Amino acid sequence: MLAEMSYPRISVRALVAQSGLNKNTFYYHFTDMDELATYCIDRALPIELGNLAFAGSSVEDFTRALDSPVVRDKLSRTVILLSENGSALHALAVQRLVRAWQVILPPAPDIATEEQALQLKFAAGGLVATLAGREMTDYAKTIAHLRKSPAVIVFVDSIGNEYRE
Repeated sequence: MLAEMSYPRISVRALVAQSGLNKNTFYYHFTDMDELATYCIDRALPIELGNLAFAGSSVEDFTRALDSPVVRDKLSRTVILLSENGSALHALAVQRLVRAWQVILPPAPDIATEEQALQLKFAAGGLVATLAGREMTDYAKTIAHLRKSPAVIVFVDSIGNEYRE
């Protein structure tokens, strides 16, 4: 539905009508549309790429990961979430991406937790803003270009090193 209309216009009633589900089934699994959105975002974001980026993987490893069927499937869902119709979900996508990265990266010994969160939020916000509105065919190329960018390499390497020490 998100491919057809903006997130704020999607109601539980319309969702269950289009999917053929019973409204009670929806509410058995989710309390509201925002909980469903969080669930969808958590399953759509290609967290595997964060693992590679923060581990200091080579551009070739990163590019190979972009070509994997699992990551490509997640990226196709991410395209819809970050489309114009999903713009109301961008802040939630940043929040969930930061949370996922915090799981990947253990606390750095020399950085306050608040500073870590700000660094990750900055990176996640930049990534979401860069990918928002792009077509799936542009994602792999854009992410590969970002990974090669000197500014991104320095940022990722510095965060990765801080978190790995």
